[in-house]
Amino acid sequence: MIRKYRTPLYLVTALALVVVLVILVTSCGGSSTTTTAGATDSTAGADTTVAAVSTTAPAPTGPIVIGFSGPLTGNGASAGQDYINGVQLYVDKINAAGGINGQQVEIMAEDDVMDPKNSTTVAQKLVDAKVVAVLGPLTSGTAIPTLKIYGDAGIPQLTPASNPDVTAQGVTSVFRVDPDDLAQGGNIGRYSYDTLGAKTTAVIHDKQAFGQGVSEQFQQAFEAAGGKTTSVNGITTGDVDFRAVLTKIKSENPDMVYFGGVAAEGGLIVKQMRELGMTQTLFVPDQCYGPEFIKIGGAASEGTYISYQGPPLDSSPELVAFTDEFVAAYGAEPFVGQFGYVSAQLVEAAIKTAGMADSKAITDALHANTYPTVLGDYAFEANGALAGGGTIYIYQVKDGKDAYIGESVAK
Repeated sequence: MIRKYRTPLYLVTALALVVVLVILVTSCGGSSTTTTAGATDSTAGADTTVAAVSTTAPAPTGPIVIGFSGPLTGNGASAGQDYINGVQLYVDKINAAGGINGQQVEIMAEDDVMDPKNSTTVAQKLVDAKVVAVLGPLTSGTAIPTLKIYGDAGIPQLTPASNPDVTAQGVTSVFRVDPDDLAQGGNIGRYSYDTLGAKTTAVIHDKQAFGQGVSEQFQQAFEAAGGKTTSVNGITTGDVDFRAVLTKIKSENPDMVYFGGVAAEGGLIVKQMRELGMTQTLFVPDQCYGPEFIKIGGAASEGTYISYQGPPLDSSPELVAFTDEFVAAYGAEPFVGQFGYVSAQLVEAAIKTAGMADSKAITDALHANTYPTVLGDYAFEANGALAGGGTIYIYQVKDGKDAYIGESVAK
């Protein structure tokens, strides 16, 4: 029940007198200054500040800062520089077009020297700088130690690190922008047996998260297809003489050799294989794709098979246009720069979808949407893995270049 109250007459009279006094003071008290949204309304020296209620968020100020972690010096520097060149190429296009939602974009690039200790130091630095997203690190060994740092800070991390553990840690803000080792190693194990006709193989890996992981997936798939592994051999990154291991493998006389690792060691391995008179086919993973492996291996690298997650640069109009822009800017074709470019595309798209440059909003947008890029449509599983597994492309070194020869659909 609603109860009604009658206002006493003396209260009505008192209120009327107050109104009259306010009117007199206002008309005689001098000038007044009024501003909106929380400004001070000054009347006769009295502070009667009124906070206006805003129905929209204030326009953001300052640049959007995106972090990058990768090797810019030391082993892997050529890949790191190529990757950041792809990022910068797209960021330059964003800024030339007016930015994202009116904000310019800046890249805070940090050199992790492809070392796990350095990558965690870089991670904390980027977190402290409050970047909205991080691109990298580029290898599994440097990425895995950073997952908790970025994850605890809620910063989305887009990385090409391919070890399956990258997306198996329960971190919901990590996104892998290429197929994982299950796809790469597994497909190449089957391809080597079914297509290349190899029945026996020796395996060499660098005992690192990526190299050992992709080698294990290769070996499992190769043996499941019917092949036999003659030996598994670990080497140490930074070593330059692998003749002892290769001499042992030569005595086993396998049909082929698989190496899991990066270009610095891979190029030396193929060179020393040929010096020892070994004629076996060598198959290497994506970290050996590009000019560094060929430069180190020289003429001995001819005929080497390479698996890679990226399609040929002339396989679509979008990739052709990107490649032309990249060559015009940097004087050479990209070999991993396309993944840097795509990572920047994805962050921009997520910010536009979210309507703000906020880390959580970017993460949510990447989980919820499919975005077109120069490498095709991108969508992610709940754990951040690339939806659908992706495709592995097969290349072979011919005339000093990585020549495309076929593909194998992941998983």
